[in-house]
Order: sequence, then C-alpha cells, then structure tokens
Amino acid sequence: KQAVVEGAQRELLIAGPDALPHLRKAVEEELARIAALVSRIPDLVHDLGSEEAATREEAEKALVDAGPAALPALREATAKGSAEAKAGAQRAIRLIRSGKNPTLQRLAEAIGAQPDDASVPDLLALATRLPAADSSPAIDGLWRLATPAAKAALQALAADADVGRRWAARAALLDLGETPPGRLEDFLTEWPPAPLRMRVADALGLAEMQEVVPVAMAAWEKEEDDKVRQQFWSVLSAFADSEALTTCALRALATLPAEKRLGLPGLLRFRTPDSEKALRTLISDPDEP
Repeated sequence: KQAVVEGAQRELLIAGPDALPHLRKAVEEELARIAALVSRIPDLVHDLGSEEAATREEAEKALVDAGPAALPALREATAKGSAEAKAGAQRAIRLIRSGKNPTLQRLAEAIGAQPDDASVPDLLALATRLPAADSSPAIDGLWRLATPAAKAALQALAADADVGRRWAARAALLDLGETPPGRLEDFLTEWPPAPLRMRVADALGLAEMQEVVPVAMAAWEKEEDDKVRQQFWSVLSAFADSEALTTCALRALATLPAEKRLGLPGLLRFRTPDSEKALRTLISDPDEP
C-alpha cells in the first residue's frame, strides 16, 4: 500500500499545476489524520503497556506519527509506565526526535515546486509541521511564489520558535528584498546549522544593505566551516568603497592574529586617515603575510 501511495504522489508531481488541488487536498487529509492522532495521545500511551504486542506496536507507530505533540506524554511514560510502556515510549521519542514524515515531505516538495496563491496556507502548515531541516521545500515554495500572501507567511515563519526554521524564512525574505523581523545581528548568537548559515550568507550577498557588513564580517571571523566562511568573504568582497566595510576591516586587523588577517587589507577601500595608516604599517611590517 505504501508503495502505491508513493507512486501516486510522484505521478501528481509530474502532472503539473493541474495536480495542485489534489495535492492540497492530500495535505489537508494528512494534517487531519495527525490532528486526530494528537487527540488520542493519552489512550495511545496507555496502549503502550498492553499485553498484546500488536496493540503496543500500533500505538507506538501512531504516537510517532503524532509527532512532537506526543513527547510530554511519552516522557511521562518513560518515568511511570510499565517495562513495556517505557521501552515503547523510549523508541517513539527517539524516532520523533530524529525521524521525518515522508508523506508531508513529499507533499511539500510537490507543492513547493509549482505553487500558486491558494497553496500558501498548505505551504505554511507544512513548513511548521515538518522538522526545521526538512521544511525548506515548503519555505522555498513560498519564496518562489513571492506574492504578498506568500511573503506574509514567510514573515510569520521568520518569527518561529525554531532557530532553523526562523533563519530559513529570514533568508528567503532577504532574497526577496524584504526586511525580516528581529535583528540581523541575532544570527551571530543564534547560529543555525551550517547548511542554513550558507543559505543566510547567500541571502546577505543579495541584500545590498550596509547593515549586512558588520554581521557578515563577524560571521566570517566566527565561521569554522571553510566553504561557508568563503561565502561570507564573498559577501564582504562585493561591497565596493564602503565606509562600514573599512571600519570593520580595521577592527579585524587590530584584533585577529596575523595568520587570520590575510586578505583584509584589500577591504580597506574607503580612504580614511586610519585606513591609510593601517596600510602603511602593514606594508612596512616584515612579519605580515
């Protein structure tokens, strides 16, 4: 049965825009199924302690499908349940934390590939329901659509409690020339995972705002992933004759060790007495790389 469902979903993706009403209906049905499971969580947790193995297995699968909403009850079961209930609850917790909903993921990819404005509520629901690392097809769909309704959905996601989802949406808004909520410099302390840092770096490169410069410079200094660090450097290099860039480069030259200062003199493009003094000092220093 699962193979038949997956095959049908692939066919719907190939079918193009005519398939969108059917895909949206599938999203609504899947979210309704999950909502129904959430309402049954207390009974399902109780069934984890059943004497019947089949009942325990069915309850465990349903709790995993219910997702993060089941975690509080599952944690309680690990502390107070029978041996069978504890074991089932622990397995369910591990799967919820690390697992994915393949049905929602495929639907997000299908709708996100060719969205229309009627898709916005479904893309928003998918983005918030999927784990942050898997919500990008839905966020990409909203970015691709770029209508006022899609941008409003991205603004909502940009204030999400999950750091990954929040910065994926903020990057999409920056790509669209929109100002996301919150402070840009919060990126440096919230520091999402490396793939999202790359996505933010790409977006900063398109933003063309002077406010980007200190954030990109600080991120370049902090970044340990070479590929992502290079992207932040590309953002900085794109600013020509920028007073903010020269100010940041001067600070970095004064604080970073010599081996990490390579290339920074090339960012001193806005001529000031301080930048000219720094360049003369660097030229005359035999130990400067």
